[in-house]
Amino acid sequence: MDEMMDLRNQDDNRELLTKWLKLLLTVQIVSLAVSVVSTMLLLVPVGGLAKLTDLLGKVLSLCVIVVLYKLSPVNARYRFAFIASLVAAAGTIAEQLTFGPGLALVVSLVSLAGSIGRIVALYQEYHGHSEIAEAAGAPELSRKWCSLFVWQFVVGLVISGVTIMVTMIGVAAETDLVRLITILVPVVSVPALALEAVYLTYLKKTLALVE
Repeated sequence: MDEMMDLRNQDDNRELLTKWLKLLLTVQIVSLAVSVVSTMLLLVPVGGLAKLTDLLGKVLSLCVIVVLYKLSPVNARYRFAFIASLVAAAGTIAEQLTFGPGLALVVSLVSLAGSIGRIVALYQEYHGHSEIAEAAGAPELSRKWCSLFVWQFVVGLVISGVTIMVTMIGVAAETDLVRLITILVPVVSVPALALEAVYLTYLKKTLALVE
């Protein structure tokens, strides 16, 4: 972090941060919009629109990975976030491909690594933003970035736990899973989308510090 303390006097870093944080903000705004549409489509399916939003989500995730790579010269945390994002992407691919029974263990391990990669990527990105804010003279915003990661992590665990529990109860009671999903989606999506909105607010403030 010491190398970032003179950020306000480093024109090259400011220019790079401004360019790529601005792109990251744009990508994440579009990503939030896609997430909202995807959530609505779970409740009210509309033709092949779900496949389109899924594809857009993957493209936007790739854009985020590229931005993290471009930001890596400014702060090592962005470099670690980039690497962890690649691991997470590998896990996502492994989950969606079909393999023979002999590779089940390998696929499970890659999927697990992907899940861990997503958490690490989130941690490193948020703490990278935190250090940028600290270096730019905004310690309060820096602390908020760290707190936001904790909230994201906790809410993610709760959502996963509730989803698993409701699904198990539905299967055991032979309840229509489509009906359960209709009930569950609004409950779990609201806090997640709210945190994404907070993320965008903090990112906009961080961008303003380096412009």
